[in-house]
Amino acid sequence: MSFGEKIRNLRKAQNMSQQELAKILDVHPKHISRYENNVSQPSLEVLLKLRDLFHVSLDYLATDEDSHDFHYKDKELESYFEAVDRLNEEDKQVIKKIIEAMLIKNNQV
Repeated sequence: MSFGEKIRNLRKAQNMSQQELAKILDVHPKHISRYENNVSQPSLEVLLKLRDLFHVSLDYLATDEDSHDFHYKDKELESYFEAVDRLNEEDKQVIKKIIEAMLIKNNQV
C-alpha cells in the first residue's frame, strides 16, 4: 500500500475531511491531496504529527507494508478485526461503540 493510500485510509477511518486533517497538521489542504495522490511527501515534522494523530509507527508510514506494527495475541480476535475493517463505515461505528462500552464497563478507558 502506498503512503498516499495509507494516509487516505487513516483519515477516512476517522471520518475526517482533507480540510480537517490539513488544519490539524497546520498545512494547506492542497498538501493533503498531494500526499494522498503520492505527488509529494510530507516533512518529518508532519510525519511525526501523522504518527501521533493516527497512532501508527513511522515505519508503517514510511514503508510499503500493508499491516500495522502490532499483532494480536488472540488470533481469533485479530481475524475479527480484519473482517471489521472490510465493513461499511456505519457498521464500523456500531462495533466501535460496542467495544468502547465494554472497555468502559471494565474500566479500561
